[in-house]
Parts: sequence; structure tokens; C-alpha cells
Amino acid sequence: MIRNDRLTPSFKVPRACRRNRGIHAPPLRGSLPRCRFLMVPTPWLGTWAVDHRGIATVAKGRDSGMPSAEQWESYFDPAGILDSLGCHQLSGDVVEFGCGYGTFTIPAAQRTSGTVHALDIEPEMVAATASRISQANVKNVVVDQRDFVVDGTGRAPHSASFVLLFNILHIEEPAALLQEAFRVLHPRGQLGIIHWNHDPRTPRGPPLAIRPHPQQCRSWGERAGFKWAREVILPGSPWHWGIVLQMPHC
Repeated sequence: MIRNDRLTPSFKVPRACRRNRGIHAPPLRGSLPRCRFLMVPTPWLGTWAVDHRGIATVAKGRDSGMPSAEQWESYFDPAGILDSLGCHQLSGDVVEFGCGYGTFTIPAAQRTSGTVHALDIEPEMVAATASRISQANVKNVVVDQRDFVVDGTGRAPHSASFVLLFNILHIEEPAALLQEAFRVLHPRGQLGIIHWNHDPRTPRGPPLAIRPHPQQCRSWGERAGFKWAREVILPGSPWHWGIVLQMPHC
């Protein structure tokens, strides 16, 4: 099922900066609010460097936008990652912030009797995920095109058993996502976080300057109200680290 309650324009440079997904056109002079230096990759014009004045110039560096689905999924063992984070044998809903190609969406749906709410701002990613769940004949997924950074998830408070924040906490406002995750999780819910290692040898990922460390995400999460649970080794995923945070009453 696809929801398009709030269709968003494909050209919106500030959102490209927040997500760093690399599918927006480069900004023109003065089109950005004041922000730190960002790398904004575009698939048709290369990678652009955007400084705090909103001035964009072509920059050298590894593109951190989404590669092909085949290449992207070669970096992960989705089933192993979800199991190691504790996202299995669930009876409640799962909320996925940024479903991308649906790499983790179907495995998550197979691990819960509840519903997976797969959210993404990009219509291309929503369409890709919806196509996959249709082909797999998975019935317990709702795909929602939504700018959850600005508008939240749209889910009711305390309605989810598990939240997935995968490769996304390099955005400018990570605290907002963690606060929203805390809001939607029920008192015994858990939050799984993975991200690219802070290592220049990784084959993809955002610039090192904005990649968060596990301890940094732990600190952000604890300020949002979460309690530390554990750090995990992610099977079949040498380029990533993973941690689990839990609600304070677990």
C-alpha cells in the first residue's frame, strides 16, 4: 500500500542537504539558509560543495547519493542485521525512517505480525519499495511518501514496537528524528541504529565530517529519553556499526 497524503516537490534543496541522498539539482547562489559546509551529490551534475552562504561549486569526492539497488544491497545482510538488533519475532508495528529501495522493509515485515510503516521523502524510493512488496506479495507494509524530518511520522504515540534509523543520523537535525522515534515507541519498544563506519575506506556513505559515531548517537538518544541497551556486531556488514537503544521502562 502506498500513501501520498503530502506529495513533496522533487526540487527542494534544503531537504537534499538534510538527507544528503543526492537526487536533487544543485542550489543556486543564495538559495540555502545558513548551514555548515555540505556535500550535495547530484546524479547528473556530479558532487557540489555548498558552503554556509549557500554558494555551490563543483567538488571532487566520492558520491554519497544512492547507487543502484544491486550495488547498495551488496553492502548489507538485511536479515542478519535485523536479527542482531533484536528486530525479530515482534507482535507490534515497525517504523522505518527512510526505506530507500526497501532493502530492510520486507525482512522487517517477515519478522513481525504487526505492520511495517516504511517512510521516505523521495517518490522514486517509495515506488521502488512498493514494487518490491507487491512482487513479494507482502501484505503487512504501508509505504508512505513523507518528509518525516519536518512533519514527523504521522504515527500515533506509543504505537510501535521497533524503530529503524539506518544510515540517516548524519542529517542536520538528528535530535528531531530521535525525539520522534521516542514519541512513537511503546514503553517496551526498541530503537535500532546503524551507520557507515567513520573510515575513508568505506565504499559509500556521506562525508566523514558528518558521519556520526556510535557514542555520539548514544548521547543524542539518551538526551531524547532513551536508555542504552547494547552495541552489536552486524553480520555480513563490515562497513557499518550498530547500536540498540530502548525505552526507559524496559
